[in-house]
Amino acid sequence: MSGDRQELFNLIALACDNDLQPDQLARLEELLHGDKEAQQLYLGYLQTDAALRWQFGDAAEAMRRTAADIPWEASDSLPRNCPASPVLGFLSDIGRQGWGHAADRATFFVAISVLLLSLSWIALRLHPDHGQVAASRKQEAAGASSQLGVKEAETPRKPGVARLVATTACRWTSARTVLAPGAELSAGQRLELASGTAEIVFHCGAAVRVEGPAIFEVVSAAEMQMDIGKASARVDTPEAKGFAIRMRTLEAVDLGTEFIALAAPDGHCQVSVAKGRVEVSLPGAANSKRTVRAGEAVLVEPGTPSIITRIEPGDSTAAFKFPTIEPPSDKDYADASQGHASIRILRGKLHVNSGPPAVLLDGRGQSTADSPAQSFFFSDNTSGMVLVRLGRSVNVRKVNTYSWHQDHDRPAIRIRATQKYLLYGSNDPEPPGVDHGIGNGWTLIARVNTDEFFGMPEAEARPAQQGVSISAGQGPIGQYRYLLWDVRPTRSNTETEPCTDNTFYGEFDVYAE
Repeated sequence: MSGDRQELFNLIALACDNDLQPDQLARLEELLHGDKEAQQLYLGYLQTDAALRWQFGDAAEAMRRTAADIPWEASDSLPRNCPASPVLGFLSDIGRQGWGHAADRATFFVAISVLLLSLSWIALRLHPDHGQVAASRKQEAAGASSQLGVKEAETPRKPGVARLVATTACRWTSARTVLAPGAELSAGQRLELASGTAEIVFHCGAAVRVEGPAIFEVVSAAEMQMDIGKASARVDTPEAKGFAIRMRTLEAVDLGTEFIALAAPDGHCQVSVAKGRVEVSLPGAANSKRTVRAGEAVLVEPGTPSIITRIEPGDSTAAFKFPTIEPPSDKDYADASQGHASIRILRGKLHVNSGPPAVLLDGRGQSTADSPAQSFFFSDNTSGMVLVRLGRSVNVRKVNTYSWHQDHDRPAIRIRATQKYLLYGSNDPEPPGVDHGIGNGWTLIARVNTDEFFGMPEAEARPAQQGVSISAGQGPIGQYRYLLWDVRPTRSNTETEPCTDNTFYGEFDVYAE
C-alpha cells in the first residue's frame, strides 16, 4: 500500500473517533480533494461505522477496533468481486435476524465477520493496482474525448428548493461538500453527513433538523428522502402542510405538527409524533395509511410481510384505554379462558415480588399503577425470555402487550412502564433452543423499545401506562406455533444511582385467524 493511502486510512479512523486535530483535518481534506477513489473509501468506512452503531450499539466500538487491527496486506488474498455496498448488503440480514444479540458469542463473531468483509472491500478499493487501473481508464477516456473534440460540459445548476440555515459541528463525507449557512439546496441534491447537525428550511416552510450520521436527499420544496439517520421536522404554517419524509419502509406526510423520523441501514424505520398529526403509509401498499397522533409512534420492520408496530400511551386507569389499541382482552386466541395456549419462563429469574407468568394470559391488566402481584417482571439487572405455546400452527394476526407502573412513593418514577423486548416466532414442531442465542428456527418479528419511540429524556414525561400493537401491513404476521419474548431491562438515568429495572407487564394478547 502506498504511504498516502495508509495515511488516508489512519486519518479516516481518527475522524470516526472524533480525534482529528486541526492539522490532521486539513491533511485529510487535501487527500480527499479531487480523488474519487479516496472519497469512496471515506464514504464506505463512514457508512460501515454508522451501520454498526445502529445495529449493535456499544458493542460496535469493540468490533470496529478489533477489525482495525487487521493488516491491510491480508486483503490481497480476498476475491475482487466483493459487493459494492457492504453496509446495506451484509448488515440488513444481520439486523433482521440478530438485532440486540451482539453479546451472544455466535452473533458477535458474525458481526465481526461482517465488519471484516466490509473493511476488506474498502481495502481492495485502496489497493495500488485498483487505483492504477482506474487512473488508466480515466486517462484513456479523457484521451478519446480529446481526439473526438468533445469538451466536458458543465452541469447547469438547478434552482434551489430548500436552504441550509444552520450547522453544528458538521462533517460531510465528501471534502468537496462545502455548505455554509445560507446555501441553497437544489432538487435531487444528495447529502451525506458523517456527524453533527444540519438545519434545513424547505421552501414550503417546513423546518428539518438532520443529525449525523445521515444520508438523505432533497427531493423537492416539500419532500425529502431519508436513507440513513434521524430527522426532526416542524410544520407550523398552512403552506408547509403536506411536507413528506420518505424512507425505505415508511412514508410520513405531516398534517401540521412536529415529528421525528428515524431510518436505520437495514430498513428499520420509525416515526414518533410530538405534536399534531402525521399520516404514515407503507411504500407501494394500498390501504396502508394510518394517522399517528401526539405521543404515539409507529415503526416498520424490513422484510415480507412488512411488520408495523404501533405504540400509544394509555389513560392510566384500570380500563386501559388507548387512542386506537384495544384494552386487554379475554377474547384473544392466547387467553387462558380459550384453552389453547400456555406460557412459561424459558430463561431468566422472576422477581421475588412478581406475579406468576399466568397473569399475562388472564385477560386483564393491573388494577392499580403499582401492583406487583398483578404484574409480571424479571429480577432487576437481568434479561429473560418468555415462551407462549399456541397449541397448534395458527396465522397470527396481531400481538398486543400492555404495561403499567408508576412508583407509589415517587410518582415521577415510571421506568418500569417502559416496554423493551424482541418478539420472535417459530412454526417448528418443537420450540428451537436458545442455549447459544436465538438462531435457526426463530424468525424475528418485531423490535420494541418504547422509550426510544417516545424519546423521553425525563422520567416525568414517560407515560405510566403503555400499549404496543404489532401487526402486518397486509394479512397475518405469519404462521407460528410458538411466540418468544426476549425481554430486556430498561436503564434509568434519572436516579441518584442509576439502576436497571424490569417492566411491569400486565397482559400479552395474541389474535389469530
